[in-house]
Amino acid sequence: MKRFLILTVLIVCLGALSACSSIDIVGEKSAASFGEVLKIAKVSGGDGAWTITAPDDSAAFNFSNRNMGIVFDAKPFINAGLDTSKLPTPDYLYMDDKIYIDPEMYLSSMPEQYEAQQAFEAFKEAQRSRIGYHHELDHFGASLGGGNMFEWAKDMSKNDKDIVFVLDPKAFTDAGVDATKVEGWVFAKVDTKDASGKSIQVDKLLKPFDIG
Repeated sequence: MKRFLILTVLIVCLGALSACSSIDIVGEKSAASFGEVLKIAKVSGGDGAWTITAPDDSAAFNFSNRNMGIVFDAKPFINAGLDTSKLPTPDYLYMDDKIYIDPEMYLSSMPEQYEAQQAFEAFKEAQRSRIGYHHELDHFGASLGGGNMFEWAKDMSKNDKDIVFVLDPKAFTDAGVDATKVEGWVFAKVDTKDASGKSIQVDKLLKPFDIG
């Protein structure tokens, strides 16, 4: 039943993330709401590179003023058929029993010495197009490329999906994964829009958490 409820709520999320047309909600609210997540999430790091770790330690969102990426346990994907040698490089990296998306985030030279909140704000200003807003679910999101994302609630007091790790399953299914059998991830058909604005459905793997 819990899995069904998660699917029902999230099936409508992740339609194209976009800034609200009437106000600049990304500019006005995204940094503040991200700061609220930082107050209660499992945050670690320093020297300008920071990590928000999922409550069950199965995934993490890493960010600096220069880049953003996610890392998560590979075992559920391997158990679901993943041949790690077939993951597309350089955007996906299998290392130390984990899968990294945007490994440049983890392997590049040290970023500038920002605190966590400052690092997010600097990233948002430098790469604004990668931060969006989904009105229906009241989520902000950071695009990690290839249909992969990290999302957080604009107001955690009104949302039980405070943070969500989002994967496009194609890279994994192409590498042998049965997306319906990845333990700990919800496979869903998600409503979104294509480049012309036409409504379409896309496949996603979702890992939501209530951290509030």
